[in-house]
Amino acid sequence: MTNNYRAYLKTHLRNNLKPLLFIVVFSVVLTVALAYTNQKDVLNYYYNDKIRITYYCTIWIPVMILAISCYIAPYMEFAFFKKRRNLDCAYALPISRKEMGRAHYFSGLLTIFLPYTLSYITNTLLMLRYQQEYFFTPLIPHYFLCLLFGICTYSIFVFVFNEANSPGDGIWFIILWSAVFYLVLSAVRNDLFLEFLNKTTWRKITSNSDLAFVFSPLVFISEAFTDRVERPEWYTYTRLFKDDEVIFCLIFWLVVGIAATIAFFKTFGKRRMEKTEEISDSWFGYRILVPVYAVAGMLTFGSSGNGTIILEVIIVILALLGYAIYRRGFHYKKSEIIILSLLLIFLFI
Repeated sequence: MTNNYRAYLKTHLRNNLKPLLFIVVFSVVLTVALAYTNQKDVLNYYYNDKIRITYYCTIWIPVMILAISCYIAPYMEFAFFKKRRNLDCAYALPISRKEMGRAHYFSGLLTIFLPYTLSYITNTLLMLRYQQEYFFTPLIPHYFLCLLFGICTYSIFVFVFNEANSPGDGIWFIILWSAVFYLVLSAVRNDLFLEFLNKTTWRKITSNSDLAFVFSPLVFISEAFTDRVERPEWYTYTRLFKDDEVIFCLIFWLVVGIAATIAFFKTFGKRRMEKTEEISDSWFGYRILVPVYAVAGMLTFGSSGNGTIILEVIIVILALLGYAIYRRGFHYKKSEIIILSLLLIFLFI
């Protein structure tokens, strides 16, 4: 770690202090407001004068804040590099581009770590009001597991955001990559694919496409540990990871997160400055996402009982608009015209 790197990191953290404090304070206030009113539910049975009280651990609140921070942090840290006028100044500093990217990456980690951690502590302190109703030990592994997959999600978003040449495209890349695997898995659940593959494990893995969202590990882990915290007398740890599709989901997103981290550190700063603010032509952007969303959407709605021709027409229109956003106008390239033509043929078929 060079002196220039340490100086740059300190300066950058100091400049980010105000927005970070705002996010932290907002997270704690939101946690107090939600946890205080949702941890205890009193239900009155007027017909027999009975009262049922249910207690909830609300560990979903800090997890929700972690998920939101994963969206905010990449933009906060790397939108600066999507403006051409900023790069002349930034790249003239006595620090390498790799070190600069590393500084912003770890600063973003702080942006997801602090709000999540303080929200978690606040939620746990509020749970102490009804400490006899909870089993607190599982909160420790739950905290670290969610933090691990939160870092994976953050890394994925950082990588795809930096594949864009403008902040707006970067935001679209993050949003679209959040659900692309879910839509693809929904399309693969088509009976044609399942008959072709005809594997019991594959059928199990594809049976629940909800596990293919980028935040699926956070949701699954939180649901499992919520049961453990609230009902320790009958819920055991052996039930947490007993399903093949859940294990596959956790391993898949962990591998994707590690790959995205490595790819980010390998590629950051290597894009030519003149491409900044130009069309985002990365293979991790619209070039792949638009046709994948269009084809997967048509397969999903076309093979489902509730699919209608109207939905498929809407998908084709959205594909047209997607390419228009990509090209910043209605001037398509030959390859994109071919893809759109194939979509129209598929629509008529």
